Amino acid sequence: MKSTPKQTLSSSFKRFFWRGIAFLTFALVLLPGSDLKASHIVGGDITYKCLGNNKYEIILNVYRDCYYGDPLAWFDNPAYIGIYRKSNNSLFQQVNMIFSGINDTLNNFIMDTCLFVPPVVCVHATQYKKIVTIPYDAAGYEILYIRCCRNFPIQNIVSPTTTGSTHCVTLSGPSMLQCNSTPSFGGAAPIFICVNQPLAYDHSAVDPNGDSLVYRLFTPFAGGTFANPQPTPPPIMPPLQLVDWLEVPGQDFYSETNMLGATPPDAPLAINPSTGLLTAFPTLPGFFVVGVAVDEYRNGVLLSTVRRDFQYVVGDCGEVISTIFAPDSQCDDLSVEFENLSTFADEFIWYFDWGGNLSLTSTQINPTFTFPDTGTYIVALIAEPTSQCVDTSFHQIYLQYNSLSADFELTVFDCVDTTVLELNDLSNDSVSPIISWVWELQYGVITQTSNEQNPLFQIPRGVSGTITLTVRSQNGCEQTLSKPFETGTDEFPLSLIPDAHTLCLGDSALLNPQANNIGNYPYYWEPDNLFADPTSPTQTVSPAVNTVYTVFITAVDSLCFAQADIPVTVHPLPQLAFDFTVDCNGRTVNFDNNSVGSDGYFWNFGDPSTTTDTSSQTNPIYVYPQTGSYIVTLTTGLDAFCKDTIEQEVLLLNNILEADFSYELGDCDVDSVVGIFYRRIPKRFE
Repeated sequence: MKSTPKQTLSSSFKRFFWRGIAFLTFALVLLPGSDLKASHIVGGDITYKCLGNNKYEIILNVYRDCYYGDPLAWFDNPAYIGIYRKSNNSLFQQVNMIFSGINDTLNNFIMDTCLFVPPVVCVHATQYKKIVTIPYDAAGYEILYIRCCRNFPIQNIVSPTTTGSTHCVTLSGPSMLQCNSTPSFGGAAPIFICVNQPLAYDHSAVDPNGDSLVYRLFTPFAGGTFANPQPTPPPIMPPLQLVDWLEVPGQDFYSETNMLGATPPDAPLAINPSTGLLTAFPTLPGFFVVGVAVDEYRNGVLLSTVRRDFQYVVGDCGEVISTIFAPDSQCDDLSVEFENLSTFADEFIWYFDWGGNLSLTSTQINPTFTFPDTGTYIVALIAEPTSQCVDTSFHQIYLQYNSLSADFELTVFDCVDTTVLELNDLSNDSVSPIISWVWELQYGVITQTSNEQNPLFQIPRGVSGTITLTVRSQNGCEQTLSKPFETGTDEFPLSLIPDAHTLCLGDSALLNPQANNIGNYPYYWEPDNLFADPTSPTQTVSPAVNTVYTVFITAVDSLCFAQADIPVTVHPLPQLAFDFTVDCNGRTVNFDNNSVGSDGYFWNFGDPSTTTDTSSQTNPIYVYPQTGSYIVTLTTGLDAFCKDTIEQEVLLLNNILEADFSYELGDCDVDSVVGIFYRRIPKRFE
């Protein structure tokens, strides 16, 4: 059904609004980092009319960008034209062409009524005219207009913001003799071309003299500089320099035969030499400089060449396209959220059971619909249903109750300079087999993916991130599970291996007591000559001296290895020994410690009458309460790493001493007597 004029106006306005937003996004992608308003030249051409008596009307057409162009870079007033003698390239005359004040905005016209140009494409046009007198010269004249700079988004030439243009036309001797006027193009070139749509534009010219016209493409001329954008004509005609086509790595270079870039081989930009029909099938959006020339012949003699260079904008023409975004399947929920991704449309009708119950509809842009039951449904979205530009899209969705659960086991294997993440899928579906696994590992700005059921990821140490598993069953159900991870912290598998061992001479150490918890990985131990099997995960050692053992554990698929040094410190065994002496009282014992290799001692004197019969002195003295037999125990200190104990009996006897003596008197004289004394002290022990 066709819409009424009022409806068409409303729909067109809304479509223009959305097209403007879409094209603005497209255009901003092309913006360089420099000033966006530093340029304005779009194109132009220059022609002349012969009025007789050596009088000629020079006509200059100039086009400027009225959207991206610098608002201060208005049409020149005046525009400087230089007329040069071709005989010696000297300046014949500078012509100052006054701006008329007329400023036309070119129409964005496309034949297809369902295709629309974005309103952000804007080109102003003006025309300068002036009558000058030019005397005949057999060598002819060259008429030049030089202006900088071209529009900044142009992408097929080098440095468009510092590259200008030169519009020129030759006033030849034969043309002057015959008072010839150049042909002129019938209208402005199209300012917008639809991407991925065929282009067919009548770029023909009209010649007032009925001469033969031949059309061709040409490489436009450069001119002017950023520092001197509007030069006055110099005394000597400057050389005509061509623009530099941009060379893009990875694709065909821009050139005179490839002005629009990526076009199919059978549809490049071309012009029919006889009719002037310009054709192409552009596939690359952007801004492009294009040159079209028409050569004028009379009786086989070239009289003039008119050149027009112009900026073509290639972009999305705003075709109404209906697009649905929704899941292909959904489990455990009959309410489905639909996202409308249609372009250049704002009126919609949704049918949620196309081909079935057509009463299930919605006119919302992004509806959420609750289906009556599980099953397969065809959803239709009609965009602009009352417009002649109507478009319809379809989407199939399958609804069911979910029986799928996602789960996985994560092992972080830290190697010497990298880490291997081992992922073991534990997902289960009790109804339908699982047919796909999508793993996504993210850390920082890095993302890695895999479709294997049990993949391996090799990543740097010392990073953290998230692992997400999405599993899909044959019936279309999906489940997603995410788990965090961190590398270089737990140091698995080395975290399960003791860092070091300390033992006494003669003892043994188990180097890898948790081998079963580490898992089935390849091992290698060094020094390998100290092991019966250096590839065994478990190793028991009993070194006689301090020894450093090295273990290498290789990750799955030999991606990397972990390495650790395990020092084993061996302490010598202590040698305990002691002697003792008993004082005269028979109960005081002096202990003499002759031990070697012990850092401390603990004595137990074996006195049953008390609990304080201990000492930590090296050479203690103990007073027993009475005589008798006592078992004395000497042990290494409580803090000693290597322990030892000895026992020895201490026997204390009663010692009975009786003082007695006898004497005899010897010689006597007046002053003295000699006495002889004899001791009698018998020893008796009980």
